[in-house]
Amino acid sequence: YDKLRPHVTVYTGLARPSQTFASAVVLRALGVPEDQVAQMLGLRVPAKEGVAGPQAAAQVALAGQGTGTYSISSRATRPDGTRVQVQAAIRVGGGGGFGQLYLPLSWRVGESD
Repeated sequence: YDKLRPHVTVYTGLARPSQTFASAVVLRALGVPEDQVAQMLGLRVPAKEGVAGPQAAAQVALAGQGTGTYSISSRATRPDGTRVQVQAAIRVGGGGGFGQLYLPLSWRVGESD
């Protein structure tokens, strides 16, 4: 389970993983040929480390397409060397409270990959 957890989710409601968002491990498990795995991963927009705020918004549209369910992983290191990691799964437009733009589905603090 611990090895599988970073690669799958139960929150999309899909019967199969979406090849659009699947990791290389999942694509291979789905039987996608290795050359196509490399090509599919190469077409994705890489995360920009250290880019935040308006600059990040200008580079990548947030939740533009897809299932509406997304995973977010954030890592930070303080000047004293203390590290923390937060992992969340959210659904955009989640139908929660009035005016809520997203619905948190899971939230884990301090767990490593």
